[in-house]
Amino acid sequence: ELALLHHSRRTATVTSQGEVQLLTVGRADFFDIFMSGAGPDEIPEHIKFISTCDFMKDWPLEQLLEHPEHCLLHFFKRNVVIVRDSTSSEWLYVVKSGYCQVLKQLKGVTPKIGWKAKPNQSNVDLPTLDTPLPGPKVDTWRRKRRKVKSAGEKRDNEENEEPVTVPQAIPGPSTKKFSKAEYSRNPVTQKAHLSPLKMSKNETKKKYEVPERCRPPKPKEAPKDPTPSKPPPVFVQVGGLNPKEVFGLETIQFEDSVENPKTVVTLVSRGAECIMLNKEFFAKHANEKVKKLIRHQVRPYPDEDTFQNNLQIKEDWELYKRNLIVDLTSH
Repeated sequence: ELALLHHSRRTATVTSQGEVQLLTVGRADFFDIFMSGAGPDEIPEHIKFISTCDFMKDWPLEQLLEHPEHCLLHFFKRNVVIVRDSTSSEWLYVVKSGYCQVLKQLKGVTPKIGWKAKPNQSNVDLPTLDTPLPGPKVDTWRRKRRKVKSAGEKRDNEENEEPVTVPQAIPGPSTKKFSKAEYSRNPVTQKAHLSPLKMSKNETKKKYEVPERCRPPKPKEAPKDPTPSKPPPVFVQVGGLNPKEVFGLETIQFEDSVENPKTVVTLVSRGAECIMLNKEFFAKHANEKVKKLIRHQVRPYPDEDTFQNNLQIKEDWELYKRNLIVDLTSH
């Protein structure tokens, strides 16, 4: 029946498997049966309901009675997308029964934790103590002079000191020449005095290198993706609609009003019966009281950047809570 109401193309094809008899209902008959009251002079139930909403109290209701095709009643099943883009929809949606969700599509974000900078210690005021403390020691590179002893003190120290035996120096090869006759009488060998090997400045000592066939194989690195994967887009709920609440009033633009930036949101049914009111028809017949009420009570949704920043803050906070719980439970 949506295609019948909106003069649009059918969304499905029905093929009979045998001989069938069909009863057809035209658009005019459909309105007479489902969109009109029980009697010729009785107001339809869905028009009675919408007249009790706040934004319709001062609106001329007789216009809907003369043009019932601008006010329709329809039931949307659960999880059906009613409006994909709120800025391009031609209808206002008033919930008669059930519940609807207002969703916003945002770019996926990666949670991260920022660290606070440590306070500057130079600006910290320390308490003063009553007890005097020694000042800090500063190295001035000045050394104390050695005390010169007098002749009497030197003599007393020499008398009290114990005698120290000085070992005799063993003559090395540099002090005594080698004699073959002396070595035959007393064959004594001494430690060899080898001078270190002198190397030129350009000559460097070779390091031992492991042969190539003895080296373990290098681990193969995983191929790096040149384009890192971005988080998928997410849908967040920014509002909900209960009975008598309307969707789409923030997108109505009157002739004498200032144009406001519009944020794209999506309306999804959770199993709801909705009254559809044409936006252009509503704005055309709205009087000054209705315009004033909408300007003062209807607030537009925040812009895209505000939604995106709030999502980043929420994901960062969730990551911080998870890490904090892990730290507290692991110790």
